[in-house]
Amino acid sequence: MVSKELHFTKAAEKLGISQPTLSHQIKMLEQDVGYALFNRIGKKIELTKVGEIVQQEALNIQNSLQSISSN
Repeated sequence: MVSKELHFTKAAEKLGISQPTLSHQIKMLEQDVGYALFNRIGKKIELTKVGEIVQQEALNIQNSLQSISSN
């Protein structure tokens, strides 16, 4: 949702969680991946190249799961 909204607070609202909780989850994911997923420039954020790759892979997995469940 963060990669879609490019805004932590708006993404957190849509997910029904607090912004600090979402920020913490993203930081944990970045630690697991070993790379920053977002460039944070003040209140503006954008996906890094690694973030774009992770986003695309997540969408591929989501599409695969939807394909499996529809069969």
